Amino acid sequence: MLKLLGGALVFGFLLVVPGYFLVLGFFPRRGEISRLERWVFSVVFSLTFLPLALLLGNQLLRMPVNAETVLGLSLFLVLLGILTFLVRIGKVSVPKALNRFFPMVKAGDAVSPLPWK
Repeated sequence: MLKLLGGALVFGFLLVVPGYFLVLGFFPRRGEISRLERWVFSVVFSLTFLPLALLLGNQLLRMPVNAETVLGLSLFLVLLGILTFLVRIGKVSVPKALNRFFPMVKAGDAVSPLPWK
């Protein structure tokens, strides 16, 4: 029973969390998309980018496909989303050329990175 519950928690984490932080980086402005759209995009981004990262890692870098790799890549996507969010709100500075791809958002206009706030 505990194994089933643990598997369900890991599946839920992999299905929502990496995508949520990627959506935070892509759509940081409050009111840009609704909460429902943010959650739907979270699932869609997780289902898109995690398998893509796994495929590219396996084919290009010869990374094995196992639980550790999946967890590591999901944490990498979370960190990538957080970094993108911090760049977009101006907490992390990048060269001006990258601002063309990631337009700045005022920190007061940004959504909270925590979903329950």
